[in-house]
Amino acid sequence: MQLHGKDAFEETQIICDTTVQEKDITFLTDSKLYYAIIEQCWKIAGTNNIKLHQSFKFLSKSMRLKLRFAHHPKKKKEARHALKKIKKLWF
Repeated sequence: MQLHGKDAFEETQIICDTTVQEKDITFLTDSKLYYAIIEQCWKIAGTNNIKLHQSFKFLSKSMRLKLRFAHHPKKKKEARHALKKIKKLWF
């Protein structure tokens, strides 16, 4: 009403554009959550000056790369193994 003023009352039809653009949302999977927990632990250890005996940064990054191709038919077994290994790092 305020947008068109008095012209809005004289019209008999209203045209509404209801198209919606999809948002670029990535859903958290188990592996993303595990990796986020690992990163938070590294951050906490760094802020509190706690020296870690092993940080497993190289291992966790390589396992994350293996999980990236989890939907490939020949890589599913390797991805399952990588997910188990990431889960065992901190839990």
